[in-house]
Amino acid sequence: MPNNTYDLKNCSRFLNFPLPVSLVVRRSSNRYRHYGRKLTMIHLCFVLAEEDEEILELDGVRRFDSNPPFMRVTYPGMIARHLRSSLRNELYFAYDASCLQAFKEFGFYDCNFKLTERFSGLLAEVEKLLPLSRSPGMADRLDRLAVMLGLEAMLSALEMPEVTLDSSTERIRQVEKFFQFHYAENFELRDILPRFGMSLRTFYREWKTVFPQSPAEYLLNLRMQEARQLLRTTSLRIYEVADACGYPNVIYFSRVFAKSNGMTPQAYRKFYLNK
Repeated sequence: MPNNTYDLKNCSRFLNFPLPVSLVVRRSSNRYRHYGRKLTMIHLCFVLAEEDEEILELDGVRRFDSNPPFMRVTYPGMIARHLRSSLRNELYFAYDASCLQAFKEFGFYDCNFKLTERFSGLLAEVEKLLPLSRSPGMADRLDRLAVMLGLEAMLSALEMPEVTLDSSTERIRQVEKFFQFHYAENFELRDILPRFGMSLRTFYREWKTVFPQSPAEYLLNLRMQEARQLLRTTSLRIYEVADACGYPNVIYFSRVFAKSNGMTPQAYRKFYLNK
């Protein structure tokens, strides 16, 4: 299949679906590389095959892309930088930033998933409709198919077998995934590490071989990434942003945010509103 881009932003819609797709990109082979690019749209990306392991930084947090197929979700305002790119077969849907709240309500998250018969059927239907995307009703159908693909990916991810943690790197990546889903919660490392087969001492030693920053710095980056996004894209009050990022004390949150970002949360929001 050739590489193609389909612009649906100005296509007529006949139904009031909350997540209209702006852009669909289907690439059978791609090695695009981000060099500190600021993302402006929401992306729902399905990587179906990959030549090598890709390493991507989002807002300074390193992400490993491996074991396709997998789904990745990115948001407006994130700074993307590739440390290593890979030749990949992918399909992605891009949405305008104004769709952010509706997008989040579907609960999409990064995950490895299974190529179920249903996912493959939905994918085939998307590929069939893309060349007809400007015909009446096709954009409406693609809007729904994108969401159905994302939901099917997440549901099939629940059926994935347990990963055998037989290497230090794999164990650390499993802990990294735990951090990415639970960074806003209060947890003790010593309580979660047994499920990954590690003691505290082993964890800190192995973490250093994969990440340049400490676990505390990694978690801080995740929390600050979420805080910046909420300040840019929602009208939540500062204490609500703090609580959503795992900081029940708004004064402490404001101090940590200012130290990390060079300005207070209030100043950061004002700066982006005035851009």
